[in-house]
Amino acid sequence: MKGAAPLQVVFASSEAMPWSHTGGLAEVAAALPAALHGSLIGGRPAEVTVALPLYRATRTWAEANGRALDDTGVHLEFHMAGQRLTMDLLQWREDGGPRWVFVDCPQLFDRDGLYDPPGQGAYADNPLRFGAFCRAVLWGVPHLLDGPPAILHAHDWQTALLPLWLATERQEPWAQCRSVFTIHNLAFQGVLDKAWLPRLGLPWQLFHSDGVEFWDRLNLLKGGIVFADALTTVSPTYASEILGPAAGEHLDGLLRSHAGKLEGILNGIDSQAWSPETDHHIAATYSAADPSGKADCRAALLAEVGLEANAQQPVFGVVARFAWQKGLDLVAECVPSLIHHDARLVILGSGDPGLERRFSALAHHHRAHVAVRLGFDVGLAHRIEAGADAFLMPSRYEPCGLNQMFSMAYGTLPVVHNVGGLRDTVVPATSATLADGSATGFVFEHPDAIGLRWAMETAISMFRDRPSQWRQLMENGMRRDWSWAASAQRYANLYERVLGSATS
Repeated sequence: MKGAAPLQVVFASSEAMPWSHTGGLAEVAAALPAALHGSLIGGRPAEVTVALPLYRATRTWAEANGRALDDTGVHLEFHMAGQRLTMDLLQWREDGGPRWVFVDCPQLFDRDGLYDPPGQGAYADNPLRFGAFCRAVLWGVPHLLDGPPAILHAHDWQTALLPLWLATERQEPWAQCRSVFTIHNLAFQGVLDKAWLPRLGLPWQLFHSDGVEFWDRLNLLKGGIVFADALTTVSPTYASEILGPAAGEHLDGLLRSHAGKLEGILNGIDSQAWSPETDHHIAATYSAADPSGKADCRAALLAEVGLEANAQQPVFGVVARFAWQKGLDLVAECVPSLIHHDARLVILGSGDPGLERRFSALAHHHRAHVAVRLGFDVGLAHRIEAGADAFLMPSRYEPCGLNQMFSMAYGTLPVVHNVGGLRDTVVPATSATLADGSATGFVFEHPDAIGLRWAMETAISMFRDRPSQWRQLMENGMRRDWSWAASAQRYANLYERVLGSATS
C-alpha cells in the first residue's frame, strides 16, 4: 500500500548486540528487529524501535565505536520500591535500520556487569532495575513515536511486566496496542519474594494461581505468559517440550492452559555478521563453492591457541556458557576418548567456577590436545566456528541454540543432543540421510557421556575414513538458508493475526 503510514513495533529487551551481550537473547534482539524493519505487516511498512537499558558497558562500547547517543528530550521521574528514580531517553539511528532507544538511569545501570558483578551473584535490586526499565518503556517511548506502538514485543522475565501492565492497566492511548511475549529460556523466571509485589506497584489482586503467584512467591515470567496477547518461544520443538513436566519448569500446566496463543518460531542468525564469505575476524574467507580457505582458518586457530595440527583427526570446538544446561561436564568426561584418537579440543567460555577449574586443569595436563580460553571474545568465537572441523553442543535442553547454525554456515559439523532447537536444525547423519543428501551433523539421543562419546567417535571415524561424506555434510549445511528471512515473516504474520483479533 503505497504511502501507508508505518506500523510501529517496539521491542523491549535487557540486552542486544552490539550494545550489550551475555547470550543468545542479545543476538535475537538485534537481528530480528533488523529483519522486520521495513517489512510489510497488514500492508504497512514496519518501523521498529528497540528499547534497552543504558548499561556502563553500553556507554563504553558506544564511545569506543563512535556512536554518539542523542538526547531525545524525554525525561522521566517516578517512585518505585521506595526510591525516587530519574531517567532520560537517549537514541541512536542509522539509515534503513531500527531506532535504538536507551533508558539512561545511572543509579540503576551504571554498574559492572549487566545482571551481576563479575564473579558474584545477581544484583539484589534487579527487580527494581528491570521494573523501572519497563515503566520507562511504557511512559517514555510513546513520546518518540507520537503515540503507543501497534505491537509491543517483550523478551524474557526482565520485560515480562510490560504485557502484564498493558493488560491490567489498558486504557487510552494504549487500548489498541497488542503485546507479544517471547520466552528464550523457561528456566529463568524472575521468581521473587512476594514483598516485591507492592514495591513494583502491582496490586495484590494479581497474586493468585491464575495470576503471578508461584508457590507463595511472585513469578514475573508467569505474568508475561498469562497476560500477553500472543506467546512465542524460539523453536517448534521447545514449544512442544515446555508443555510437559520434563521441560516445563513447573509451569507446564499453566502453559498448557495458554497453549492456544503459544507458537514456536525458530530463531535465525545474522547472516551478515556470521558469514565465512565476509567475516573479518577469520584468517581466510571461503564459501560452499570454494571451501579451501577453511584449512587456513583451521591452521590459524590452532596456532592462536597453541595446539599442533593433526590433519588426520578433527578439531572440535566449543563456545558456551559453563552451565549445567549446556552439558559441558559431558565434554570433560569425553576428553580421554578425544586424546585416545589424537583429536583436538578448543573451548571458549566462562560461568560455573567448578567447570572453569576442571577445564583449566584438563588444558594444563593435556596441552597437546586441549586449549581453554576463559571469558568471552567475539573474534575468537568466530575463529573457532571457522577453524574447528566439528562443534560440540551436548545441551541437556536447548530452547533454540544459535551456535549449531553458525557452525553449519561455516562448514563446521555440529555434534548435538536431540533436543529443542538442535533437533529442529541439525539433520542427523544416518544411512537414510546420507543416501538422500540431507545430513548436516551428528545427533545423539541421551544426554550422557556415553551418547556424546558415541557421536564424537562417529564424527572422528567419518572425518578420518570417509572425507567425501564429510565434505558433503559441510556443503549441505553451508547451502541452507540460516537467515532471519523466513522466521521474521512468521513473526510478521503473528503480528497481523494479533492485530486482527484486536479489531474483530
